[in-house]
Amino acid sequence: MTKKRGNGKTTRSPTGLVKKTFWFHPDEAQRLRKEAYERETSQAELVREAVRLFFKMPPKEEEAADENLHADRQELERLLQSFTRSPEQAADILSTLDDPDGEDDGNGSDG
Repeated sequence: MTKKRGNGKTTRSPTGLVKKTFWFHPDEAQRLRKEAYERETSQAELVREAVRLFFKMPPKEEEAADENLHADRQELERLLQSFTRSPEQAADILSTLDDPDGEDDGNGSDG
């Protein structure tokens, strides 16, 4: 017997993503957490990637663009750390990319 939950409507995010719940074996969940941590991404993103690969679906354009930006930023971070004296100095340079005008964000902090 299947128990109906809530009002039976599909839950969607403001960006159009559909909410689904999956049950994993503990070893699968652990591997998913570890992989997400190592890739610095969300577990949901990894599951979406796996589903698209399994069903041979092309990546979403905006997801591909986000992945490229993330990869570019990681590469920039690695390069900056190799050319600067400290990770803090690299972080300072990166922060100027996030806020090129150096304007205060209004929260009273420097970063």
